[in-house]
Amino acid sequence: MKYAEVVTESRITNTTLALLFIFMGLAWYFKSSVWYDIVILIVSLAFIFHSINYCLKARNKSLGMAFAIGSISFFLCNVLKLFLW
Repeated sequence: MKYAEVVTESRITNTTLALLFIFMGLAWYFKSSVWYDIVILIVSLAFIFHSINYCLKARNKSLGMAFAIGSISFFLCNVLKLFLW
């Protein structure tokens, strides 16, 4: 199977939304800010997956790479914020 057949935009979105639903429920149940930070990391990873998907499927590779670099920097910023503060 090709990448375009296996990984679709809707699969990335549905998986991300399911994970967000689970972790937001855990954050609400346990009333812990750590779970909210995990949710932010999931959103950051979703941005990375969307940008990689755009880079591999779209014709404009430079725009996809710019999205990927921005998404990775957003993820690293959130990881540093989580572990350093």
